[in-house]
Amino acid sequence: MRRAGQGYHPGDLLKLYIYGYLNRVRSSRRLEAETRRNLEVMWPIRGLTPDFKTIADFRKLFGGELLAVDGTRLKAVNSTERNFTHPKLTKQIESIDQKLTDYLERLDRCDA
Repeated sequence: MRRAGQGYHPGDLLKLYIYGYLNRVRSSRRLEAETRRNLEVMWPIRGLTPDFKTIADFRKLFGGELLAVDGTRLKAVNSTERNFTHPKLTKQIESIDQKLTDYLERLDRCDA
């Protein structure tokens, strides 16, 4: 618990903010309730229980500046076979259209 006259460390409020983001808890009042009942929240913020106004004020500070990244890693492969330019796409579309036409003609021959 915090003592009178002391503020919350921004790191603790950030942990709470991230918890809300990851668990889709949008309401500051709901986050306040989570700090009192959910061990998953109590442990990282060390048992602190900020009120909804404190949480809402903190969200205003970080609302437009925080970027969340999910940790996805993508392998970048830009070989000549795997990248596409407008001429390559046009050629690919023509090739697919030709294959589709051939397939439809074969279906018509089988039906006849």
